[in-house]
Amino acid sequence: MLSKFLKFFKDNSLFICMITGIVFHNFIAKVSFMTPYLLFAILLITYCKVSLRNLRPTPLHLWMGCVQFVGCLLVYFLLKPFNPDLGEGTMICVLAPAAAASAVIAGLLGGNVASMAAYCILSTLSVAFLAPSIFSAIGAHGLGEDLSFIHSFLTICAKVFPLLVGPLILALILKKVAPRVHRQLYNKQMYSFWLWAIALTIVMANTTSKIL
Repeated sequence: MLSKFLKFFKDNSLFICMITGIVFHNFIAKVSFMTPYLLFAILLITYCKVSLRNLRPTPLHLWMGCVQFVGCLLVYFLLKPFNPDLGEGTMICVLAPAAAASAVIAGLLGGNVASMAAYCILSTLSVAFLAPSIFSAIGAHGLGEDLSFIHSFLTICAKVFPLLVGPLILALILKKVAPRVHRQLYNKQMYSFWLWAIALTIVMANTTSKIL
């Protein structure tokens, strides 16, 4: 009975977590401060599967980056004549770097965790470098015209990199100095799924509370 329930939850986790977060947002949003810690733990478990030599750029990463940056400008100029705010908002959605948890989802779906982790890092660096220039060039409202390039770059890196790179560094350190702990985390990849489900529920609750 329990195994059937767990399988049902796993197969429908996205829908269940989103609905739970929306319905019980008043209670769950109170623990929204836990989200960065959950993401750190999720990435730490996932990165224990990653070898440093596999974290290298590939032609696929270059194509994905081109699609991202060309796409964000394309949707902006297509939507700007109808509504500038809609154009800017859609542009930011396309320009946003790969989610920190995308490597986790790739692993759960049987994808290449190392490749996705490498793209997360490259994507974040690229956005931190190019976003201030793009915002200034198009004169986006409140999206960079009042900040210097260096300030914008360092602000993005300071907010994202500790969460993105910290777990990777810790995983590599554990592999060297505490191989037993590293091995246990390597063998407990399913834990990252349950932590992701909790984090998703909290994010939905927090988002719902802010909208309301």
